[in-house]
Amino acid sequence: MGKGGHNTNNENNDNNDNKKMNAKSSLTSSHRLPTLSEIKIKLPAHCFQPTVGQSMIYVVKDIIYVALTFILMNQIRQRFNYGFLFFPIYWYIQGLFI
Repeated sequence: MGKGGHNTNNENNDNNDNKKMNAKSSLTSSHRLPTLSEIKIKLPAHCFQPTVGQSMIYVVKDIIYVALTFILMNQIRQRFNYGFLFFPIYWYIQGLFI
């Protein structure tokens, strides 16, 4: 506080900060994310074969789900005075299906 006084708290904080930085750098270097080519090597080849039929089934299923949730939300909005308050639930459900 006065002249000539040493603040040992700053020195301890600096040492702690250096230890934290060293720990972070060692974690990031030892745990790196794999590249896309490494992932493709690990997965079986049949996982990367495109199937148009299966893809179209998913598209049709998504369209049906979106249409059903729209119809349901439209009915709720028309039947209740404050049906618009259900729109956040509708948005959440739409996000689940797409």
